[in-house]
Amino acid sequence: MKKVRAKGKKDENRNQKIIIGLIIAFIMVSSVLGYYGAQSKEQAYTYKGIKFTAQKNGLLLAKISNHDFYFNYLPQSLVNMSFNSSVLDPLKATKLIYTTSDIKSPLIQSLSEAEYLLTQELMQLSIYSIGGYTTNTTTGRGRITCDNATAITPVIMFEYANKTSAYLEGQCLHIAGNSRLDLLALKDRMLYGLLGILR
Repeated sequence: MKKVRAKGKKDENRNQKIIIGLIIAFIMVSSVLGYYGAQSKEQAYTYKGIKFTAQKNGLLLAKISNHDFYFNYLPQSLVNMSFNSSVLDPLKATKLIYTTSDIKSPLIQSLSEAEYLLTQELMQLSIYSIGGYTTNTTTGRGRITCDNATAITPVIMFEYANKTSAYLEGQCLHIAGNSRLDLLALKDRMLYGLLGILR
């Protein structure tokens, strides 16, 4: 009789362990599936009929005229930015620009990032660029200043300044900021202006 009861208790304990194990396995599997399900939901925003989709790298993708354009900011975030769209006129009238910055600037990495990202997007608008620095360097990039600017080949000067601004000096467009975020916002504002999304 003792053997039958002992065996019955062992079976009962074993069944309980199996049930608890299955419950734990279910919780683990459903939490993993929930995590991946949440990751796969894309965040999308619309502005003037253009869909902006948030990417895993934090950028916003917009398909415009069969081209993929990447932005750091939504247009509605930049609507009130102080920006005179006439500074874009030299870019609208050319297929080649010079870009430049001061290699000794305390913000050189951010200046270079904004320059690179802008020129990548400009290529989709068939505007090509030749990059340089304001002084001679051993980097392989030539010396380019606002003195090189012409109506045919304007210059975009990325520079560090206390005040964020974009202004035109002859055929030289100055893009000035005192932080990475300011420069990326100006880069996006320029693209939105060139694409006709913002005026």
